[in-house]
Amino acid sequence: MPAKDTLMKIIQLDEEIATEREKFESFPQSEQEDVLVDYFGQMLEKHGENDTVEVGAIRVAEMILSQGSERAARCLGNGLGHANPDVRLLSGDALLHLAQDGLERIMPAVEDALEKGGLRAEEMPFLLTDVDHPDVPRVLERFLAMETPDVVASAIEALAEYGDSSCVPSLKRIVGDKRKISVEENDVEKDDYTIGQLAQDAIDMLEEA
Repeated sequence: MPAKDTLMKIIQLDEEIATEREKFESFPQSEQEDVLVDYFGQMLEKHGENDTVEVGAIRVAEMILSQGSERAARCLGNGLGHANPDVRLLSGDALLHLAQDGLERIMPAVEDALEKGGLRAEEMPFLLTDVDHPDVPRVLERFLAMETPDVVASAIEALAEYGDSSCVPSLKRIVGDKRKISVEENDVEKDDYTIGQLAQDAIDMLEEA
């Protein structure tokens, strides 16, 4: 039966992969990390905005998790700022798996987002809403001080989604912010909304809850 033959081939390949993984893990950890981070970095450089993410990148992202180092977290954080949405999704999922062992495991990537801004800083607040840790609201509040309005808007939306009313005082401090942002309301994009209005909306949601 062709289907059975294919199944047996899959099983054989899985066994070979397991053997090669054991062999790879026998190398010094520093050497493993160098190879994995270099591969992932090269993938980030060559992947276009609309390219399909290669299987190798998925495998390497999963293997980077086993490193659990600051460098590994920063590497995945770089992917969170990629123009390709599938690369961002892959990197974000990997960071969330890393965060299951504690928020501190992904803080190097968070600090990079706060320092460098850009797309990774827009994405990070939404990723943090899926991290179960009491310090998450305080970390999210730090994004409210960013210079880029879109990043601040992401942080406001993330705080509202997280649902912790302890962040209301921080939101109240920016209700007078007149910087314009684009928001979607009833499937219609509005360009005349302000950071302050968005902050007030979040406050209303949190206080009502």
